Amino acid sequence: MSLSMSNHKADEKEAARNKKKLMQLMKLPGNDVCADCPIKIAQNAWASINLGQFICFNCSGIHRNLGVHITKVRSLNLDSWNDDWVANMERWGNAGAAL
Repeated sequence: MSLSMSNHKADEKEAARNKKKLMQLMKLPGNDVCADCPIKIAQNAWASINLGQFICFNCSGIHRNLGVHITKVRSLNLDSWNDDWVANMERWGNAGAAL
């Protein structure tokens, strides 16, 4: 699992395409529940882009407190996702990250 992630800002087209991909990824088994607690993931979900985990709002706060050297948290709805971040979510997902 790589901790170095691209920080380039996605343009509108890239962000819109990636938002659709993220919504599809959230529907996959394991990604529909927070990686850290049993709460079902809602539309206002968050993710750790370097760990490849979908997390709930409450757990996103815990991740933020851990620091960016451990986990980099982004909102599925409020942030513009670039291709690298989505690729990491596809690569890992909650089930893969739990291994």
